[in-house]
Amino acid sequence: MTGPRALSVAILFLCSASGAFAQTTPAPDPWVAWSDNFNSVMTACTTAAQANCLSKAFTSRERPAAAGTFVIDDLARDVRTAEVLVHQQQASDAMWKLYGVDSSAYLGTGFSVPLVGVGANNYEAATQREFFVPNLCAEALDATLCPKKDAGIWTWHLTSQQLAQWADKPILKLLHTVAPMSDWRGFTHLTAGENGPNNLPTLLIRFGALQPSYYKGTFGRPDAVRVFFADYDQTRTKTLRAAMTATGASTLLDNPDPTKTFYIWIYSPDANTKASVASWKELFRLLGTP
Repeated sequence: MTGPRALSVAILFLCSASGAFAQTTPAPDPWVAWSDNFNSVMTACTTAAQANCLSKAFTSRERPAAAGTFVIDDLARDVRTAEVLVHQQQASDAMWKLYGVDSSAYLGTGFSVPLVGVGANNYEAATQREFFVPNLCAEALDATLCPKKDAGIWTWHLTSQQLAQWADKPILKLLHTVAPMSDWRGFTHLTAGENGPNNLPTLLIRFGALQPSYYKGTFGRPDAVRVFFADYDQTRTKTLRAAMTATGASTLLDNPDPTKTFYIWIYSPDANTKASVASWKELFRLLGTP
């Protein structure tokens, strides 16, 4: 076939082929661009030993929008973001340092995953509510970091022997038998007596084990921004071991170090320092983006 008719057929074929190619070529994934930018900024910032690298990398480029308006679309957007952060080693290290986020275990839905025993590392077994709390001063131990104890905090110091002694006994009995470092009367009044077990105020609980020389009075490491606390109301009916398992802290019971002090902190958030649900959305808000 030659002439104008052949030319028309050829043009039609090329147009059809071009259209078919356009339909089969996937659109660029905006998350790839966001991930590449985050990795680049995080790496450069960390290499240059700059401050606030995690926040700088996170806010350096707007995240892709959710795919739709359903709740699951919003969740999917946050999970997609989280996948980038937990698999970028420098970001993972920064989340651990600043917020105590263990990239291998943090679920980001406001519930903690058991690390051992039944349901270990299974998100379906996450039933214990967990919260982000500012790294407040539980005890006035350091003139620079903690010159004054913050209000609404009770702290218990236990030896490794006491930890073993109380491991399988009710945690409520422990807290009402062993005195905290201060204001025991205030705590027992708050959790028993006229308030009654069914009318408890909002209380949160945290476990830790440290060399006494490392403890500066703060809930967590002095350079931490937030730390994890659990819902006390969920733990008060459990044994100490069960409470620690539910909160992901049961590893502290395995071969306890006699040179370390075991700490229990209980905190009653006030109107000015409210705890927030330990979720990816809250962590992203803390990093600077709603």
